[in-house]
Amino acid sequence: MKSVTTAAAATVSLFFFFLLLSTTAAAATLSTDVSALKAIKSAINPTTIPSYSCLASWNFTSDPCSTPHVTHFLCGLSCSANRVTQLTFDPAGYAGTLSPLVSQLTQLTTIDLSDNKLSGPIPTSLFSLPNLQTLILQSNSFSGTIPPVISNLKAIETLDISHNLLSGSLPDTSSLLTLTRLDLSFNKFTGSLPKLGRNLLEFAVKANRLSGDMPKTSFNESTQLEVVELSDNSLTGIIPGWFFLQPALQQVNLANNAFTGIYKQTYLAK
Repeated sequence: MKSVTTAAAATVSLFFFFLLLSTTAAAATLSTDVSALKAIKSAINPTTIPSYSCLASWNFTSDPCSTPHVTHFLCGLSCSANRVTQLTFDPAGYAGTLSPLVSQLTQLTTIDLSDNKLSGPIPTSLFSLPNLQTLILQSNSFSGTIPPVISNLKAIETLDISHNLLSGSLPDTSSLLTLTRLDLSFNKFTGSLPKLGRNLLEFAVKANRLSGDMPKTSFNESTQLEVVELSDNSLTGIIPGWFFLQPALQQVNLANNAFTGIYKQTYLAK
């Protein structure tokens, strides 16, 4: 009787052993995601990775998406099954660049690298991510321009690249129908205001080098705008009365520009 019980216990133990193996294997991160994560960490200056930081725990002797995370991959990313879905750096002062291989993380919904010291251009390949909903790169030192392929971010909802060193024209985001929040403040953008998307709720371009007037074509379709922040630029001309008649408008800042007046038909007339 005792031998039967022992055999049964051994069978159960063996079953759970193989179940654990299969579960671990199923959670093994896709190889292209692993190579992308390795490239992303390699692009960071190792002297700027503190021992207490998320990136310091990225040790590739362990699988990034396998759980539990006891000593490795404690933070900085999230997974769903065997794919990386979020890339979220802690504000540890990382310096370096963003690897173009970030585009291999095709299931990313969130990238938040804010409050670090990343520099160089934003990789064009990043704008090919099909599922990206949130892109926050604020408070770094990214430079260069934003390419037209930004229009490929068909799932994007929040785009915050404020407090960087970006230049050139403001990107055309009018085709991004899911975009609700756009913040490009505190950069070096020049030129005129672009056409805005129809579902945009917040538009901020404070402290750039923008010029020209406020063309109605920029705001024609953006009837849901609630917040408009255009202060500290070089915008000129008369502030048009139609601007204040936008139905959802709640907060406006046009200070410190070169406007010469406001059209007599103000929002009080309606």
